[in-house]
Amino acid sequence: MATAKQSHSIDAAIVSSEPKPAAKRKAKTTTKKETQPPHRTLDAIREDFLRLNKNSSEAIYEQGRLLREVRDQVEHGEWLDWVHSVNFHKRRAQRYIKLVDEYPNATMLSLLDLSKALALLRVPEGERDEFLNVSHMVPGKSGELMSATVCAMSVRQFDYAIRVHMGIEDKESLPEQETSNPKKGSTSLTEQAYSSVNKLLDYRNNLDDNSDEHNAVTGKLRDLRDLIDEALELNDEE
Repeated sequence: MATAKQSHSIDAAIVSSEPKPAAKRKAKTTTKKETQPPHRTLDAIREDFLRLNKNSSEAIYEQGRLLREVRDQVEHGEWLDWVHSVNFHKRRAQRYIKLVDEYPNATMLSLLDLSKALALLRVPEGERDEFLNVSHMVPGKSGELMSATVCAMSVRQFDYAIRVHMGIEDKESLPEQETSNPKKGSTSLTEQAYSSVNKLLDYRNNLDDNSDEHNAVTGKLRDLRDLIDEALELNDEE
């Protein structure tokens, strides 16, 4: 039978034989240097840009993203040269970039057409959801006010609804009707062009989204919009 003294010696031997916990290593104070991914070449971006199907909302959004990618890595003059090299106009490119800056994805372009998505940017960000989810009083074809949802509106009605929402237009008023008074002259070429765009938009709304005719009308609309943009920019420079 082990004595108390022997038991104590055995316990001491067990403790001394147990492995000692490893000493904590001093944490290194050096940090790994962060590296930025290398820029893609402008030619590579151009290939991606030209490969896109320009008739889809996703393509428009991706074009804006690629335009911004080029803008962020070159000087302003070089960016304009690149924009022209892909047959784009400066104002159109700036608008596409603005869509990417303001909207997190292409969903808004899918819900609205390009003109409405751009016009919606005039509404403060915190008010956009409410504006889109309610009906608005807008002028109908015969001139009287009528209730319409955002998706059912023409671009001109959408613009009117925004102006009412922003307090620029009286809610109960109607836009002035164009007259043929020779003293006042005809409407400006820009207004006539916008009128043509609105007619084409109304016509396109009655077409199958995937039809060849729908795509053709969409292409014509973009051509008209670019001509309007160029006319406006030339006017600004005068």
